Amino acid sequence: MDEVLYQLCRHAVGIMDGWHPYPAWAIAKQAGVSLSTARRRLRKLKEKGLARTFFENADEDSEYSLPYHGWGITALTKETDEYKKANQEEIEICRKVWGEDMFPDDTHAELNQQPPSLNQRPPCYEVNDNFDCILY
Repeated sequence: MDEVLYQLCRHAVGIMDGWHPYPAWAIAKQAGVSLSTARRRLRKLKEKGLARTFFENADEDSEYSLPYHGWGITALTKETDEYKKANQEEIEICRKVWGEDMFPDDTHAELNQQPPSLNQRPPCYEVNDNFDCILY
C-alpha cells in the first residue's frame, strides 16, 4: 500500500475539509516520510493520473488574498485500494458519531426497505468529479 496516496485519500474522503488542497508537508508528516520523499511520490502519482495539484484563494472576498496550493485526488483514484480503505474508515467514523443509518448499505437492508421520516433522515450528499458537494 502506498502510504502517501493513502494519506491523500484520507484527507479527500474526510467530511470536514476534503475538498481543500492538501499540502505536501502535511501528507509527509502523516505518512511518516520526509518532505522530499512525499513530493517525489506525489509527482509520480500525478504522472499516473492518481493525484492532481490545484489551488484556491484563502479569502475570495479580498483581492489581495494569497492562493493556497496543495494536492487532491482524481476520479481514477477512487478505484484504488487506498481510497476504498480510507473511505470505509471515514464511513465507520461517521456511523460512530451520527448513528448506524448515516450511510445505509447492504448490511443494513432493513433500514433501506422502509424510508425514514424526514425528521430522522440525516442530510445526504455526493461529490461530483469537480469535487462539488451536492445535497439531495
